Amino acid sequence: MKTKLLLMFMILLVSDIFSQKSNNNTKWRSTEMDTLTVAQTMFDDQNFVMALPYLSELQKNHPKEGFLKYMTGICCLFKEDRQKDGLAFLLDVYEDNKRAEDIEFYLALAYHYNDKFVEAVIMADKYLHKKQLTKPQKRSAEKLIEYCKMGQKMVPPADEGKLDDYIIAYEEPSNK
Repeated sequence: MKTKLLLMFMILLVSDIFSQKSNNNTKWRSTEMDTLTVAQTMFDDQNFVMALPYLSELQKNHPKEGFLKYMTGICCLFKEDRQKDGLAFLLDVYEDNKRAEDIEFYLALAYHYNDKFVEAVIMADKYLHKKQLTKPQKRSAEKLIEYCKMGQKMVPPADEGKLDDYIIAYEEPSNK
């Protein structure tokens, strides 16, 4: 009986030691872990806008955590005033980890939302050629490329015209 208890204790001790080494969350407060759990649940349910405030708060306290940048970047894409932030977060993640799940697709989406259509097409092509994709994933990437090509045609190039080009010269009629 003593040996069984000792063996059980040793297994728990060893598994606890290894789990702490592999998981970098030991420096997190318990309230932050609870917040992360709530945010992760919302993220998994694709409630990105609802998860964003929780992830943004965690991001302030843990700015170097890659998985937080990844999740926050994706959530920012679905909030119009934060799409530039989403692109910045996702670019940081891509620099550090090019194998993050579907990172090329989300980067293509971020470029598209920020009207950078050429970069979006390049990333979407990387996504299509790099991954073993399901049919819905492949269809989404192809549709994104199609939208980017249409966006290139729809967004007018920057005009370097001057205000004077639009002012019609007005002369008063002469009194004859």
